[in-house]
Amino acid sequence: MALRAKASMGLALSDMYADYEATLTHRDSLAVLLGGRRTRSTRDAASGYQVDSYAASDLEGLALVLGTGFRVTSAEYSGIQVNLFDRTAPDSGLGEVVEATGAALDWYVRRVGFFPHDAIGIVPGFARGIGGNPMPGIFTIHRGYTGRRFLEEMTAHELGHFYWGQGILGANAPGALNWLMLGNSIWLDQLYVSERRGIAFDVQWHTPEVFNMPERFLTAQVGDFEQRLGLTGAALDSVRTDYGGAIAHAKASMGILLLARGIGNERFLDLQRQLIRKYWHRELTSVTYAHELAQAGLADAPRWLSTWERGDARVGYQVHEIRRGTE
Repeated sequence: MALRAKASMGLALSDMYADYEATLTHRDSLAVLLGGRRTRSTRDAASGYQVDSYAASDLEGLALVLGTGFRVTSAEYSGIQVNLFDRTAPDSGLGEVVEATGAALDWYVRRVGFFPHDAIGIVPGFARGIGGNPMPGIFTIHRGYTGRRFLEEMTAHELGHFYWGQGILGANAPGALNWLMLGNSIWLDQLYVSERRGIAFDVQWHTPEVFNMPERFLTAQVGDFEQRLGLTGAALDSVRTDYGGAIAHAKASMGILLLARGIGNERFLDLQRQLIRKYWHRELTSVTYAHELAQAGLADAPRWLSTWERGDARVGYQVHEIRRGTE
């Protein structure tokens, strides 16, 4: 396989972002996906070679996926090209992932005001995994659970990270998904899903398809899990409970949910729009975030968020029903 690429570096954040054009010449038995818009795909039957050209802007790296027994198919939503890297015989379990991604893209463009790229790639992940993860211009969806309703939530969540985590930076580096990036992305995807399904926002939080964040956080409190947000290095390695799910995702998103209630969903969404544009390609720390919340009308946000982050905050619950488990 031959790859010719040309990059044009930007000036933002130590030149971590770039525009690029790439042309790949490869055997036609090999499927190739890059994190950008596919501008050309031609096959020479006589030679058995194929030429694929991609172009992208404002990416923090060049993600390349290739394999035999796969193909790349494309669709367009709100001017954004969606490229699916799927098996030739579509048995990857991704089902309606393209349609789910397209619906979420339409919503993000309408409600946030833009999507940061003119193309997005989708790649099947682990056969028994649940969830996904973003890369430059591409995201994976694991295949352990791929029902239609789950795909609605999961694709929206991964797309949200192209604002929170890839655009706004959690630790001065693209893709650093700290708790602040995770929490805001989850709040945004839950708003999307509640509006798409026509149900109340709070009801959606308590009735997701797979990941119930209030239930996870309550489990962490009852189980006396480690409660501090933002652990890294040796401190994180020493944790023996479900820190990623119960704290970095669930507690983080519950904190954002509770803060958003102080000003209402529409005002909080407007604040997210402002922060996305103001801190694009810049690090947003929890201290700065709290200051922005205070400026938006949540005067107590710095004290509240500091308490929530260091782990000694508590949430009250009203128990309406207790049922015996199956174990």
